[in-house]
Amino acid sequence: MKQLLKAILGLVAIATCSACNTTPTNANLPNVRLVGVASNVTPQGFTVVGTKVISSKTNVGAMSIANGSVVDVRGKHKSDGSVEANEIIEDTEIKGSISSIDITTSIIVVLGQTIQADLNTVYEGSDSSSLSLATLKIGDYIEVSGLRQADGSLLASRIELEKGEKPSGMEVKGVVTNLDTTAKTFMLGMQVVDYSGLTNVTLTNGQRVAVKGTLNSSSVLIANRIVSKNENDPEKPRSGDIELEGTAGNVDTTAKTLVVHGFQVDYSNAILEGTPVNGSRVEVEGTIQADGSVKASKIEFKGKRSEVNDADGKVEGKISAIDATTKTITVAGIIYSTDANTKVERGEIHIAFTDLQINDNVEVRFVTTSKLARKIEIELPESK
Repeated sequence: MKQLLKAILGLVAIATCSACNTTPTNANLPNVRLVGVASNVTPQGFTVVGTKVISSKTNVGAMSIANGSVVDVRGKHKSDGSVEANEIIEDTEIKGSISSIDITTSIIVVLGQTIQADLNTVYEGSDSSSLSLATLKIGDYIEVSGLRQADGSLLASRIELEKGEKPSGMEVKGVVTNLDTTAKTFMLGMQVVDYSGLTNVTLTNGQRVAVKGTLNSSSVLIANRIVSKNENDPEKPRSGDIELEGTAGNVDTTAKTLVVHGFQVDYSNAILEGTPVNGSRVEVEGTIQADGSVKASKIEFKGKRSEVNDADGKVEGKISAIDATTKTITVAGIIYSTDANTKVERGEIHIAFTDLQINDNVEVRFVTTSKLARKIEIELPESK
């Protein structure tokens, strides 16, 4: 079937370029890099920054990539608009035990890092059990993927609970501050890191690093490995297009620059949608420059994501009834109300309540005490 599909796409490409002297192939289409949050994950691929990613070299189903994973994809554009990946890197930000939880503000602290959950955060128990912010507890070992905010906190796109025997190792990424080269310590957020047991390590304040280690009795992270995570490292291979999604930081509306997901972005000649502000969700299309920065051709600011996360219930099923007057829906025999803050989406695209239809397959996240829907998402059929 895959070979037949390729053959059909090849015939389409020839037909659409009958007036050309050359036939387009994937080989002469440009390289591309995609960095963002994975969604619509299947064994065959996933979506990131609105682009379908497939890979003949990598079995996505055998990887740990899941909905909410932050991924870095290298590959080539295909003639059908998708991307054929030749490298897929999953970027987990934190692995460690919860030291505090605030249900009211939806904030978790792990290894000194402030983690903000919201309605878009995907939860998963390692035994495939249901999980929510309300069921987590201090001491739980979790793996967190997400996007760093302008204030250094992490907006969690995925939280996975490790059940059973907790791993002894901890992992955390962040920016070095309060570096003491004599004592060989520094801070990552509120976490003290001791790297005295390592040799040939050169660090600077402001450097982004990934640290692996164990906590001692004083809750100091004793590092056994430190790796620089500078996305603009000139040693990294770079060419072609890039698409990013993340949170805007260091926004300079005079110079028309910002930082997103570790990349310095120049949007001085870009098509601009929305208002440039720190903390805004942003999508960037552009090209990677020789110094590793990004020259944006298009940039879209989408405003800040809602931090409301009192939704402690979830249901999946078909809509059996809709009341347009009271703006309620019925799923699995239960009536769910909505308000002005209820998010309604289809395939990550915001739609109106009036776009919902009877028999739509939906996932509803709601407040159990009031049955108020915080988010209604139409579930699209998986591509085969």
